[in-house]
Amino acid sequence: MIDDGRTYYKANTEGIRQTMMDRITTRRLLAALLAAGGLMAAGCDGGTPLTAPTKGVVELDGMPLSSGTIRFIPKGGRSGHGIIQSDGTFSVSTFEDGDGALIGPNNISVVSWEGSGGDGLHGDPGAAPTKSLIPAEFNKPHSSGLKCEVVEGENNLRVRLSSDGTGTIDAN
Repeated sequence: MIDDGRTYYKANTEGIRQTMMDRITTRRLLAALLAAGGLMAAGCDGGTPLTAPTKGVVELDGMPLSSGTIRFIPKGGRSGHGIIQSDGTFSVSTFEDGDGALIGPNNISVVSWEGSGGDGLHGDPGAAPTKSLIPAEFNKPHSSGLKCEVVEGENNLRVRLSSDGTGTIDAN
């Protein structure tokens, strides 16, 4: 038998080809593991984002606002809302009743209308809102000037609105 180098070349080529396939497979596996680990580290486990119990009271000129809705709008994700009760208190819900607002910075809006059940969302569907009970600046989260950092644990807030269109949020 004459060895003209073809047998060696063929065997060597198969070895190189197999080594390259092993490297590609190893790289794909490593990339998949890193991606999965990164998602878990970022908290993207397919569940809902973290919320924290958020409640408080809304005041207008030092008196409890007797009706309305307060909204917590995070930079990313679902907004939470709370119905303002007759004593000015609210409890925020985002995914489930009373679960709170998303943890992190939130812009806040407050609406309160006379003539629609007061909260701007509920009440007699046939009754049109007649008059805002608060300055219009508070109705939009980016013009209200109201911002809040929702933190882990209980968030007890005092939202102070003024008829002159200014407002503050104090955390207790």
